[in-house]
Amino acid sequence: MIQTYLISYITVVLLLDRSIGVNAVIVSSLVAFITVPLSGWLGDRFGRKRMYMVWSIVALIVIVPTILMINSKDTVQVFVGYVVLHNLAVMSFASLENLTLPELFGSRNRYTFTAMAREIAAIVATGAGPVIAAAWVSAVTGSFIPIIIMLFIFTLSALVASIWMPEVAGRDLTDPRDAI
Repeated sequence: MIQTYLISYITVVLLLDRSIGVNAVIVSSLVAFITVPLSGWLGDRFGRKRMYMVWSIVALIVIVPTILMINSKDTVQVFVGYVVLHNLAVMSFASLENLTLPELFGSRNRYTFTAMAREIAAIVATGAGPVIAAAWVSAVTGSFIPIIIMLFIFTLSALVASIWMPEVAGRDLTDPRDAI
């Protein structure tokens, strides 16, 4: 949603210059050079489960303010809103996901289940999500409310899943029995 649809929203719905969305992605990706290793280190230090819960809560808190900043059409606010939202609600999770999924499934089914989890999520969030968001925003004449609702649903799903998941940090990835 954030990496795909939000850039189109900035250009097509808010009618801002295309370079604003593109440059926001570039700046955000550069900031991610800090966010991704920091999130991974925090996951190593405090546990994957705890950091998933923390990032989910933080993401839930920043969704409304950052979308309002983006919707302001002010170039600086669009940049700041996008960079904050992208790094806290996407990149921090991406870092943890790359650590967590292999640990979650253990050595016997690691590749199969990791691929399934990533691809199913990609179909829902990256494939269908932007299409649904575009249709919904269009149906409500450009309102940003559908974006907020969808981001809340996706992020709340991550929070619920993180509450239910076991702590996986420190598992022996070579032991097939260590994936309960």
